Amino acid sequence: MNAFEYRQGLTEAKYGQMAANLFVEKNQKDTMEGRVIGAVTNGILTAITGTITVYLLSATGRDKAPIKGMGVGLLFWLTLFGLTPKAGVVQKNQKPLTSLLSLADHIIFGTLCGIIASKLGDDSLFPDSKSSGHKRKVPLFSYSQEQDYSQGQEEDFKNPAKVSKQTRQSSIPSKRTPTK
Repeated sequence: MNAFEYRQGLTEAKYGQMAANLFVEKNQKDTMEGRVIGAVTNGILTAITGTITVYLLSATGRDKAPIKGMGVGLLFWLTLFGLTPKAGVVQKNQKPLTSLLSLADHIIFGTLCGIIASKLGDDSLFPDSKSSGHKRKVPLFSYSQEQDYSQGQEEDFKNPAKVSKQTRQSSIPSKRTPTK
């Protein structure tokens, strides 16, 4: 969409040209090297957007995937067209229409990322697996079985009724009488 908008004179630059500004001078962005680095950078940003969308859906479930994808797209738009120009990393757009059209592009792209990831992603990626019929909660942190086992033992020692006599005796140091 952005290339079409650029050809129609609605925007100042294509996304590849804007991405090239990170690595080359403004007068070099239309050279072959500038276009290649711009395309690679734009591709990387696109892949990161898709990856973050998949991680978000994996952590929160597929429900409302288009809205979640739209949120990721809006976050990237805000970062690329709001924060980076303000920080002086890239030049601020002269035409306000450039930012508005880019907003629409990012909303559409994020929405499509959410839809595609939710439809094509394997069921094991998502906590609301369609095959199980119920939602399971995804823990924020996971721990190993050793930690789980040691926590279980601590709980057992807090409740002596659970602990067998043999376990209690083995955990208490034996009183040895000195041998002569």
